[in-house]
Amino acid sequence: MSFLVVAAHPGAEHLDLEPMLRVGGRGWDAIDSHRQPGFSCAIAARWTVPEDEGQSAVVVDPDSGRILVWDGRLDDRAALSTALELDSTASTPALLLRGFRKWGDDLPRRLLGDFAFLIFDPFANVIFAARDRLGIRPLVYTRVAGGLRFASEERALLAMRDVSAAADEASAARFIVYAFAARKNTLYERIKPVPHGSWLEVGGARERSGVYYRPDPWKIDERSSDKDFAAQLREAVDLAVACRTRGSRLVGVMASGGLDSSAIAVLLGEHSQRAQRPPPLLLHLRCAGFGCDELRLVEQVATKIGSRVVVAEGAERVFSPDDGQEIDLPDTWTGPYGELYEAAAAAGCRVVLTGEGSDEVQGWHGSEVEDAFGRRSLTDAARFSGLFDEPADLGRWRRFTTAGLRSWVLPRSFLERRARGRRDIPAWLTPKGRALADAGLDELAEHDREVGHPSRLRRAICSSLLWSTSLTWSYSNVRRFASRHGVDLALPFLDARVVDLLLTMPARLRTSFDMIKPLQRRAFEGKIPVGLLWNQQSADYTEFHRRAWVAAFDGWVNLPKTSRLADLGLVDKGALAAEAARVMGEWSATPPGGRLNLRAPVINALQLEAWLSHLH
Repeated sequence: MSFLVVAAHPGAEHLDLEPMLRVGGRGWDAIDSHRQPGFSCAIAARWTVPEDEGQSAVVVDPDSGRILVWDGRLDDRAALSTALELDSTASTPALLLRGFRKWGDDLPRRLLGDFAFLIFDPFANVIFAARDRLGIRPLVYTRVAGGLRFASEERALLAMRDVSAAADEASAARFIVYAFAARKNTLYERIKPVPHGSWLEVGGARERSGVYYRPDPWKIDERSSDKDFAAQLREAVDLAVACRTRGSRLVGVMASGGLDSSAIAVLLGEHSQRAQRPPPLLLHLRCAGFGCDELRLVEQVATKIGSRVVVAEGAERVFSPDDGQEIDLPDTWTGPYGELYEAAAAAGCRVVLTGEGSDEVQGWHGSEVEDAFGRRSLTDAARFSGLFDEPADLGRWRRFTTAGLRSWVLPRSFLERRARGRRDIPAWLTPKGRALADAGLDELAEHDREVGHPSRLRRAICSSLLWSTSLTWSYSNVRRFASRHGVDLALPFLDARVVDLLLTMPARLRTSFDMIKPLQRRAFEGKIPVGLLWNQQSADYTEFHRRAWVAAFDGWVNLPKTSRLADLGLVDKGALAAEAARVMGEWSATPPGGRLNLRAPVINALQLEAWLSHLH
């Protein structure tokens, strides 16, 4: 991804934007900029597709005076050129400026690809900003005296020193209980995101916005055969890979040894062969001796497509509170992933593909029974509950009955009250912290209800995609980290066409109690090595995460003793310190292979404490 900064306010033309750009990392192909009274912008551009090479990402429309600042990749250039009556060789900025002139705020809906862009109208003193459907490209903004500033990342805005770095208390409390929605908030009080799948028009006291994309939970295709669905999925993922790897450069793949990254790797291998470029470079995080050590599976894929494998060892990873110099909330993966991204950039890669995003869309098999009840299919509900399996099991009948009650009988208000009573609100939160966390969980529940589908499965998937909770927010963090190290991390499974297709498929084809992602396995028969394709044993990264945290035991346990969260009034300092010591002590005492809960809210609190200590 490229890295942009924009300032539109009195005196903006005199701003030194260099400190803001410096935040973005390295590996840029060009620096484009523009200044005029009341406006300045700069973008550090990384060329990832051929049509970008040599083209400026900042363009002034000679007719209207509008200024376009662009970060992204368009996947439908031919159709767009035809609709706008422009030559197929027209630059991306030319297409966007013509499109905005013709369609106005309907332009983003007509674009296919990953993007974030701004159009400044100096005569109306208004900025129009938009992001792609799922928020792959970041864009945030803040209000300053007399105007606005935009950037690809919060740290760029903070680099100017006149923007407050105060933490947003509500976001911090929500983050602790897994209720942080990145669509509408950042962790900073004064900085807001441009919502993905939306456009925003701001100028002076005026502000307008609109949503142009929402995942559709109702568009289910029950008529196509499993064979047809498999062919459609293979074609959609293949197209998503092709769009992200146009050109002759070497491309990398984050290869975990799992189904998703292996599918991406073999498709990319075929494209590389046709384009007469080197086979993809496979990048693997290995944890020797752990349950997640799948190097042998990665080597099977590498042998099939003739690739070289670069390995970073994660078994001795130390994750400490002192991490976090490059992104706000690092995790156990940042150290070894940084090594892999560096290796990819050194080998000449501009783009690294990942299989991440597939789990986010294909959902959780535990909700399949309710999904079947929501579709009024008793046969599917019985099958997903395991009632047809031998030997008979009372637990399967309990699963079937409970799902039926939740979906058909019990009134929604009762279920909501019951869920509220069982929320995991930590006792070490203060009354203020609990109230903010509860409000966040209420808001997420409301987002689920707004989806308006009877299936809990479909509500959860659509809500998560729309509001960037859970993994979609995590992916954004990983992409920022990759960009720091000189590569653009691309997610074919979060291509709009792939997402829309997966949402039309019956739930039984995405995940069942019998098999995870059965349709995806059928789609890649003959492409992925057989032993990997039908491997049902999931990699267990628990030991990797446990060791990385415990290796810096003293640092994490001592952090709450000078709690910044307590300074914000969100936690009880003594209670948090005691809980941190208890959990870290349990982790230290747990033997390899032992059961461990990595989703403890205290872990989120410790990450926030580390971030706040760096912030101050």
